[in-house]
Amino acid sequence: DDEQYAVAMALMLRHLGIGARVVMGFYPPEADSVADEWVATGTDAHVWVEVPFNEVGWVAFDPTPDRDRQPETSVPKPQPKPRPQVQPPPIPPKEPLEVPERLGDDTADADDDWSIDWMVLRRILLGIAAAGLLTAPIWLLALVRAQRRRIRRNAAVAADRLSGSWAEIVDTATDLGMPVERNQTRREMAAALAERTSLDELPNLAAHIDHGVFGDGTPRDEFIDQVWTQTAAATVAMRQRASRITRLSWWVRPTSLARPAVERPNGKTWYSELRRPRRATDPAPTSASAMSPRSRSL
Repeated sequence: DDEQYAVAMALMLRHLGIGARVVMGFYPPEADSVADEWVATGTDAHVWVEVPFNEVGWVAFDPTPDRDRQPETSVPKPQPKPRPQVQPPPIPPKEPLEVPERLGDDTADADDDWSIDWMVLRRILLGIAAAGLLTAPIWLLALVRAQRRRIRRNAAVAADRLSGSWAEIVDTATDLGMPVERNQTRREMAAALAERTSLDELPNLAAHIDHGVFGDGTPRDEFIDQVWTQTAAATVAMRQRASRITRLSWWVRPTSLARPAVERPNGKTWYSELRRPRRATDPAPTSASAMSPRSRSL
């Protein structure tokens, strides 16, 4: 622990205004003379303090105690202080207990502290009920949209699941007040919506959906999940890039639910979509099923 004692001593000397420096070197064994050859090792390294003296130079001080020196840890016990001889004060006389006049007063006060203001509680309940009635259309519309999205994503046929993802894009654009032509193809709709919303990924998304619907074979579930993930990101981006008034009106605008079946992307009414079909394993598609009018619908 040389470095700890030496540094502590040097800091104390400098604090007192005395110049000091910390020096590191090696101590040769006492049995070896200076003229003998000596190999220094790490155990021979030591640290000490040097202080300058006038006409003498730097004088070494070794503050490190010997290894066999143990610090004194015994603490002297404090001597007990004698207490002065003081006579105890006289015992005060006992005062008679005061008996309350009516024992029922404390109970009545406790009941008053725990009383409920029924008028305030009634106003709070009426306010909650009024807020629930005012916001009921918003929550109801949100539940219908969520159920519609869940049924589209869990359709029994893979092509319907892909078509349902594009139906979410079209319904979101409709509720945001963007006109959508029902006679256009997915790619034409995507190009028009990309021009209005500055979403360049919409044409690629429409191309992926067309490839999955009209391509050979049944699309894999991983591909369908990826399409739905891109669809969810696109619908969120469409709402974020709309104006604040349009975003707020989207929560209460059921335009996509009121569209006729012939103008909807999948040719179904909104209440027929809410009838959740039984999910089954997709059969191997045939050329007739892959090119059916329902699969071609936008």
